[in-house]
Amino acid sequence: MKITSFNPLIVTKDSASAIALFESLGFERHHTKEGISDDNITDVRMKHPDGYYVDVSQGDNEWTMIRINVRDLEETVAFLEERGFH
Repeated sequence: MKITSFNPLIVTKDSASAIALFESLGFERHHTKEGISDDNITDVRMKHPDGYYVDVSQGDNEWTMIRINVRDLEETVAFLEERGFH
């Protein structure tokens, strides 16, 4: 998968799984913010050595938002779906 720009926000009830996936892709935890807003959300900012970022937020909702630029969208969708993202 050739990523050209990658700055997703993933909001999930199970942030540990999303964080583990991106760590397996070479991302490292950059910083963590806790107690955000009235919903007490925790956000983990992760950075890839190539300069890409991802934010993973633990919240009450179970949905994912990804903003991604890739050379082959079908390949990327298949890659994410194989790992449980829909």
